[in-house]
Amino acid sequence: MNKQEKFVPRDYRTDADYLALDAKFRASDNLEYTVLLGHVIVEDQLLALVAARLGADTMPGLRGFELISGLALAGTKPIKLREAASLLNTARNEVGHKMSRTRLAPNVEKFVRMVKGKAGKTMKWPTDEPEQAAQLRLAIRFYVVEIAVAIDYETRLREAGAKAI
Repeated sequence: MNKQEKFVPRDYRTDADYLALDAKFRASDNLEYTVLLGHVIVEDQLLALVAARLGADTMPGLRGFELISGLALAGTKPIKLREAASLLNTARNEVGHKMSRTRLAPNVEKFVRMVKGKAGKTMKWPTDEPEQAAQLRLAIRFYVVEIAVAIDYETRLREAGAKAI
């Protein structure tokens, strides 16, 4: 963990790797594949939030979604974001580590409902997989926006503090 690497937040409008992944994510109608790709997108955003909260221009090679989300969403304010991250990770682990995926759709549904808030509580959960994947893609977009707002807040807070000193 002593090794630090230069950290530059991704420009999600121009980063070729991200744009290629995002194209696959947007095109996916398979729930398992959508969970895996969405998990990668969220993890990348959470890493950027860790860097923003630390004001770091270098970062150790952090591995593990639970560690990254725990650091990014530490504190009492982001409890909803932490709970949603845990639900997404549980769904991802269902895909990555289980022979039987009986809890995949219910875990995805819980994640979607939590992220969508009031609208999620009253929505009718689709029965067909492509529509479930579409709902997941939308919820991940909402979730990533919440993280992006947190990144912007942390960055501005750090910049304002630096100016005050």
